[in-house]
Amino acid sequence: MNKIDPKPHEDCHPHHIVSGGHPDAERVRFLLSAYGRHIDYVVNGCWLPKHIDVRPNMPKRLRGAVPHANIHTDAYYTWINDEINYISVKDIKSLDEKLVTIAFKLQTNTGKKGIW
Repeated sequence: MNKIDPKPHEDCHPHHIVSGGHPDAERVRFLLSAYGRHIDYVVNGCWLPKHIDVRPNMPKRLRGAVPHANIHTDAYYTWINDEINYISVKDIKSLDEKLVTIAFKLQTNTGKKGIW
């Protein structure tokens, strides 16, 4: 991720959109694999503030972002499974578009309400 999007602030954490180990992400991990995408593929990640208190210190584009410390909830994994599945993803391009869109929604806090 650092190669195309350098760490924007020391208080940012890298976030895997599709988790590498959470049981509720297993189905989506399988879909990534089916399209030849590894969990560490660059568009499966984004920078998030490590917690809510550091958001004011973030670059402008991340000041409203979902805090990384709050993201790993059941509601988050439900949202990811609803967004990335065999109905919504038809090819590798649509998979990448979904991941980029989710990253944008996390970094702007414009995704599904209640995920954190």
